[in-house]
Amino acid sequence: MIRKSGAPVLHRLSTGIPKLDQILGGGIPQFSINIIAGQPGSGKTILAQQLAFAQARPDSKVLYVSTISEPALKLIRYQSQFSFFKEQELDRSVFYRNVADNFQAKGYQKGINTILRLIDEIDPRFVFIDSFKAIVELASSDYETRRFAYDLALRLTSHEITSFLIGEYTAADIPRRPEFAVVDGILLLALAEKQDQPRYLEVRKLRGSKYLRGRHPLEINGAGITCYPHPEPSPDERHTKLLKKVSSGIEGLDVMSAGGFYEGSMTVVAGSAGTGKTSLAVKFLGKDGLLVSFEEKPGRIERYAENMQLDSPHVLYISPIQFISERANELIKAQILKMRPKRVTIDGMLDVTFDSDVLYDLLDFLLQQGITTLLIYEIRDIFGTISFVPTGVSRLIDNVILLRYVELNGRIERFLTILKMRGSPHDNEIRAFEIRRGDGLFIKQRVTGVSGLMTGIARPAVHAVEELAKGFQF
Repeated sequence: MIRKSGAPVLHRLSTGIPKLDQILGGGIPQFSINIIAGQPGSGKTILAQQLAFAQARPDSKVLYVSTISEPALKLIRYQSQFSFFKEQELDRSVFYRNVADNFQAKGYQKGINTILRLIDEIDPRFVFIDSFKAIVELASSDYETRRFAYDLALRLTSHEITSFLIGEYTAADIPRRPEFAVVDGILLLALAEKQDQPRYLEVRKLRGSKYLRGRHPLEINGAGITCYPHPEPSPDERHTKLLKKVSSGIEGLDVMSAGGFYEGSMTVVAGSAGTGKTSLAVKFLGKDGLLVSFEEKPGRIERYAENMQLDSPHVLYISPIQFISERANELIKAQILKMRPKRVTIDGMLDVTFDSDVLYDLLDFLLQQGITTLLIYEIRDIFGTISFVPTGVSRLIDNVILLRYVELNGRIERFLTILKMRGSPHDNEIRAFEIRRGDGLFIKQRVTGVSGLMTGIARPAVHAVEELAKGFQF
């Protein structure tokens, strides 16, 4: 810690792990002592090794102490599969030492003394102890654990060492185990509760830091760990976003909506099968948007876009057969945080059985990210009264667009109207439209002299929109 204008300033060290510095509020505080906690398979050792090699230099040595019986060679062999691993740094700036035999043969205190002796001999700037939990479980009492943790923290701090203590802890251990009270930082890694869900990293404690709270998805690949921060938006973020309009991608719809959708708004597009919902969505998204589909697989969307001469968006397919609402939320959020799209369409989620709280959480997440979103809802009846009740989420819906088949003069025609557009003037007329290559939806002239168009049964009258809204609830 240094002083600037008389006030202490905490110096931070980059972790070298993509996006982790952002989560930590700028990096790891120098000379801090931190616990990396998590169940087996959560990525603790990979995170620790990646941190170690990111910091290692000849003038910044790293000591990695193993307290378990597995030889260092086995640990090195597994970690050498990752691109962050640099064999040339072994015993040059990264020093692996195994002290398991010291604990097993000589006892708890002798093993601790061995670790302290290694620190004095190597004079590292960074120390990793894996597994720290294996050490403290040898202590005879919580008092002995706390005393050792305090003594170790004092020794590490006096040597100006930044340290990481790795252990197979769970979230339930944090409030009840004494070592967590001593450390400056706690990074909790977790596997999701259900199979095939992403891993997470959560900062439970980081003294002197304004870190991002919540669970942040992480990915393990050939480069090691990549984090996908879940940002904490300012309270007025959505209000700011709603001051700017963006094109819907459909020229005629932009005219009807006085310039398109507000950026960051939520729009429901409702219609029967084949009315043009997918065409509208694909045109809206373009090549940089994300289509989350519970209906169509990526290959089918790509073929459709090619046939219609439209740009194909990125597609995340989630099978409705395997649908679990919490799992779908986690997958969608992780993909969005990874891809950072400005436009998202979700097709079919409103049609799948869902927990309204989970749906609300996802929609609120999209709004807080400032993403302009379309929700595709399929009306089951091709003709007749419309029934649409987005339970528990109506206040999040800014706009509603309705597409319908209509029998008119012996022909089946498609029609569109805007039922709702929050905070914006809009055309409330009923417009005929066609699905055209290159255009998506081509919106034509207004319809006059008939009513009942949007129920699918046209008849002479003048109050078309009023009748249309019957049975359409928010």
